[in-house]
Amino acid sequence: HRCIAPCVMKCTQDEYDKEVERMLQFLKGDTKQVLKDLWDRLEQASEKWEFEKANEILKKIRYIEKTMESQKVNI
Repeated sequence: HRCIAPCVMKCTQDEYDKEVERMLQFLKGDTKQVLKDLWDRLEQASEKWEFEKANEILKKIRYIEKTMESQKVNI
């Protein structure tokens, strides 16, 4: 359930390209921008009453935050 399924047209090419760009940003360590973009998308989905979509975005935010938290090193 993680794939946005561009091969069966469940998203547009533009949506897919943006998702790939977000993943590249994340892998490069630019998590602040990725989280900002996700919070913006969450707000937009909520304003449109797209609560299932908003919930999926919130899950992504939580996964990223948890991943970043576990990567902190205490000296």
